[in-house]
Amino acid sequence: MTFLYHLVTLRYLAYLTAWSPSYQIQRSRVHNNLSNDDWALINNIKKNPNLIIKPADKGGALVIMDQDKYREECMHQLQACRHYRRLINDQPQEVGDKVAKYLRTCKVNKEIHSRITDYLIPKAPRKALFYILPKIHKVNNLGHRIISANECPMEKNLSLC
Repeated sequence: MTFLYHLVTLRYLAYLTAWSPSYQIQRSRVHNNLSNDDWALINNIKKNPNLIIKPADKGGALVIMDQDKYREECMHQLQACRHYRRLINDQPQEVGDKVAKYLRTCKVNKEIHSRITDYLIPKAPRKALFYILPKIHKVNNLGHRIISANECPMEKNLSLC
């Protein structure tokens, strides 16, 4: 409905202004509200390898942390939690190949529809990523654990559960 309204409005505008392909709408100039010194400071922070910039867990703020402190908190979170364990051999391609082989067998045996099989087979599997989002609203609670499993071998299979 909104798209149709805008389309009708544009056609009416074209009719009123005798719009031709060469007609261009004047755009207002965007003015920068930061000084050159501010931009230089932002670029120095972004390029500093000793700093980590992450969004806060809540509130939409950005948090700038010392890289060593960030890694220390990540290791603390991984070691303190009983839900994680170190994998000796984490090869996503091998796991992806096993998943694909199993799914192809199910497809041949007509246990799974071919479209579902094609969807579930991992294309380019990668390892899961662990990171934390700093919690700035709580004292002595520095991070919310996140595991990004995008493109992992079992990602699409788990989405069906």
